[in-house]
Amino acid sequence: MADHLTPSSNDPGDSTPLISWLPEVAALRQTAGSRACLRFPNAITASADGFYREATEAPVPLDLRVLRALRSPFEIDIYVWLTWRFFRLRKPVTIPWASLALQFGSGYANPRHFKKRFLGYLKSVVDYYSEVRLESSATGLLLRPSPTHVKQRLSKR
Repeated sequence: MADHLTPSSNDPGDSTPLISWLPEVAALRQTAGSRACLRFPNAITASADGFYREATEAPVPLDLRVLRALRSPFEIDIYVWLTWRFFRLRKPVTIPWASLALQFGSGYANPRHFKKRFLGYLKSVVDYYSEVRLESSATGLLLRPSPTHVKQRLSKR
C-alpha cells in the first residue's frame, strides 16, 4: 500500500507532495466499472511548504470543544467553514445555494433537499457559535461580519 501522507522530511520548505498516487484506487476503477469510482482522481498534489505557510501565516482559530461536541462530519465541515469565513469577512456576502451545494453536498438530486439538510446542520452549529450573523433566503445564505468564535491572542514578539 502506498504511503498516503508521508512527507519526506519535517522541513517546512520541503515541497515533496504529501499525498501520493494510490494504486489500489486504479485497480478498483479497472474492476468495479462503476461511474462513482471513476469520479475520483488518482492523485492529489499538495506541497508541504504551501500548506505549512498557509497554516502558520494565516491560521484560523477553532474551538476544539465544539469540534468534539458536533456529531456529524457535515456539522464539523460547516463549523470550520463558518469560522474561516467569519475570520476573514469584512463586508456582507450572500453565498448562493448552488455554490454551497457544490462545496458541501453535490450528490443531492434535488437542491431543496440539500438546502433543508444544510439548514438543519447549520442550526446545530449555531447552537455552539451563537455570535454568527447570518440569514437564510431563497437565493442563498447571507453572511454578515461577525466576531470570530475564538478570540485572537496577541502574539508575543
